[in-house]
Amino acid sequence: MGIKIALVGNGGSGKSTLFNALTGSNQSLKKWHDVTLDRKIGRLKRHKSARIVELPDIYSLSPNTMEEVIAREYLIDEEPDVILNVVDGTNLEKSLYLTTQLLELGMPVVVAVNMKDIVEKNGDQINIKELSRKLGCYVTEVCAVKRKGIADTTDMLIEAAQSTRRVLPQHHFSVEVERALTEISLLALKTVNPNRKKFYALKLFERDKKITKKADITERTKDLIDKEVKRAEEKLGLDAVSILNKERYEYISSVVRTCYKKNEEKKKTSFTEKADKIALNRWAAIPVFLFIMFLIYAVTFTAGIFLKNFIDTVIMSDSWNFLGMEDMTVPGIAQFFRSWFSDMGSPAWLPSLVVDGGLKSISVVLGFLPTVIIMYILLGYVESSGYLKRIAVIFDVIFKKAGMSGVAVIPFIMGAGDNIMGTLSCDLIKSDRDKKMSVITSSFMPDVAKLPFISMMAAASGNPVPFALELPDYRKPRWKDVFMTARERCGGFFKKAGLIIFLSSMALWAGSKFGITDGTFGFNADMQFSESILYQIFESFSVVFAPLGFGVPKASAAVFMGIFGKENIALIMTESDFKALAPLGAFCFMVFNLLCMPSISAIGAVRKEMNNMKWTLLTFAYQCGFAYAVSLAIYQFGSVFTGALQGENAVYHIIGVIISFGLLFFMGLMIFMPYKDSKTLIYTFPKKKRK
Repeated sequence: MGIKIALVGNGGSGKSTLFNALTGSNQSLKKWHDVTLDRKIGRLKRHKSARIVELPDIYSLSPNTMEEVIAREYLIDEEPDVILNVVDGTNLEKSLYLTTQLLELGMPVVVAVNMKDIVEKNGDQINIKELSRKLGCYVTEVCAVKRKGIADTTDMLIEAAQSTRRVLPQHHFSVEVERALTEISLLALKTVNPNRKKFYALKLFERDKKITKKADITERTKDLIDKEVKRAEEKLGLDAVSILNKERYEYISSVVRTCYKKNEEKKKTSFTEKADKIALNRWAAIPVFLFIMFLIYAVTFTAGIFLKNFIDTVIMSDSWNFLGMEDMTVPGIAQFFRSWFSDMGSPAWLPSLVVDGGLKSISVVLGFLPTVIIMYILLGYVESSGYLKRIAVIFDVIFKKAGMSGVAVIPFIMGAGDNIMGTLSCDLIKSDRDKKMSVITSSFMPDVAKLPFISMMAAASGNPVPFALELPDYRKPRWKDVFMTARERCGGFFKKAGLIIFLSSMALWAGSKFGITDGTFGFNADMQFSESILYQIFESFSVVFAPLGFGVPKASAAVFMGIFGKENIALIMTESDFKALAPLGAFCFMVFNLLCMPSISAIGAVRKEMNNMKWTLLTFAYQCGFAYAVSLAIYQFGSVFTGALQGENAVYHIIGVIISFGLLFFMGLMIFMPYKDSKTLIYTFPKKKRK
C-alpha cells in the first residue's frame, strides 16, 4: 500500500501552491463527504505511490470551525503516514502554534518553511537545523512559487514516512500541567495508542467534548479528570485552554528567538505596506475594490457573452459565416443533424429529440464554458495575490451583522451579471457555513436573464418615472497555478451542473412537444405551449398562486417555465396578459420571479457548490418559499387598500393578512436576531466498507 501524506497549514501559508508543486498534474478535486469544502488529492511527481491530501486551512486542532473539525477528524481517523505542515517563514511565530499541536499527535511531521525568497529579500535568516532540533522533527526550507526545495521536501516526506523512530514532542508544559496530564492518562487513556496519549490527554485537559466522547469515558472518570483540571486552574490562575495557549506561545517564542534572526536595519517600506495605504484606506478602499470588480465584471461578461453567442450560433443556427466572410458559409450543427435525419427518413420526434433536446442542452452547457473559465481565472488571480483577504476586511463590518464573511460581497456583485456566476464565485469562500449562506442568498440579485420580462412588466404597468484577520503580503500569482485551479473548478461545475442541465432540458423537451391536439395525444414539433403536457399539468397549480394575485393558468405555467430560464416568461406571457392581471397581482408576479430560483442552470451551479442534493433542494425550497412569502405579504397587505376586505372573499383576505403578518414578523426576527456561533460542530468521516 502506498504512502499517505496529509498537507496541513494556515491560510495564506502557500499550502495550495506547494501542493501543486509537489503533484503537478497528478491531482484531482473532490468534496469532503456532505460538506461544500474542497479536497485536493494528488500523487507526488517523484513518487507516484505516495498520495497527498490537502486539508482545509486551519490555525489549530481545536474544533472551533468546520475546517478544523474536518482536518482533525481526518488526522485522527485516517492516520496518515506523515504530516506535511506548511508554515509561513515571514510569520514563523504564528505558524508554529499549529505545528506544536500536530507534533502532539505523535505522527511523523515534516515542517516546510515556505516563502524562502521573501525571507531572504527582507534580509532575515532562519536556522533550519536548529529549528529541526528544537521541534524534534524534519524541517525543510522551500519557495513553493518558484518551485525551490521541492525535491528535498519529497525525499524528506518519504524518509519520515518510512522511519520507525517514535515521534515525541519536544515542548513540555509547566509542572502542574504535566502532573495533570499524567493523571488523566492513567485515569482514562490506558488503552489508547501510546503515540496519541499526549494529544488525547491535552484535549481532555481542555474539556474537549468531542474527544471526551471519542475516548468513551465514564461519568465517574470525567469527574476525576475535572478535579485534576480544576486543581491546575486554581494553581495557575487561568482556565485550562488559556493555560495551554500561554505555555505553547512561551515555548514558541523561545524557539523563534534562537532560530530566527530578523534584519533590524531594514527601514525601506515594503510594497505591501505601500499598497495597503490605498487598498485599506478609509476613503479609497471601496472605490478601489469596485474598480477591480468592474474590470473583472467587464472582461468576464463582455468576452464570455461574445463567445457564448458564438458557440450558440455554431451549434443551433441554420448556418454561420466562418471568420465573418460571406463566401464561407458553414451549416450549423443543428441544421446538419436535421438534414441527416431527413435523408435517413427518421420519425419526426427523433430529430427534435436530438436537436431541440440534446443539442440545445449541450449548447447551454458549452455556452457557459468561456464565461466560467474567464471568471475563475480572474478571481483566482485576485485570490492568489493576497487581495482577497483585504476584501474580507473591507466588508467585514457589513456582512458580519448577518454572520457572514466580507468575501461574500463578490458573489453578490457577480450575481448581478449572472446568478450562475454569482453562485460559482462562492468557491472563493473557504468557510463551509459562509459558503452555504452565500450560495443560498446570492441569487436574489436580479441578473441580466431577468431583464426581458422586467422590461415587459414596465411597459404594461405604465410610463417610467424619473473582523480580526491577519493579512498576507501581496504576491505575484503564478499563472500556471491560477490556470490549474480554474481547470479544477470548471471541471467540478460541468460534471455536476452539466448533468442537471442536460436532464432538465430533455424533460422540458418532452413536456413541451407532447400533448393533446384535436383530441389526440402525440408528438408535434410545432405544438403550442397551451396544448402541451407541461401546460396541462401546471394549469392545476393556478390555485397555489391565487393568494399572490396571479392565479391564472398562463401565469402559473410561466412561473414554471421561468425556472428553466427567466427569458421564457417573456415568450409565454405577452403584454396583454400582464395588463389582464390586476396591477397589484402583476407587481407580485414580478416580485416572485425576481426572488425565486433563477434557472435550472443555477440549480446545477448550486449542486456543484453544495456537493449535496439535500442542500440543493433546501436552497431551491428556501428561495421559492421566500419569494412566495414576500409576494403573499405584498398582495395581501396591498389588498387592504383596494377594498378587498369588503368583498365576497373578505374572509380569505383576512386570513391572508394574518398569515402575512406572521411571516413578516418571523422574517424580521431572523434578520434582527443577534448572530451566535454554533457551539457544537459535528463532522464524521463515512465508514470504510470492509472487503
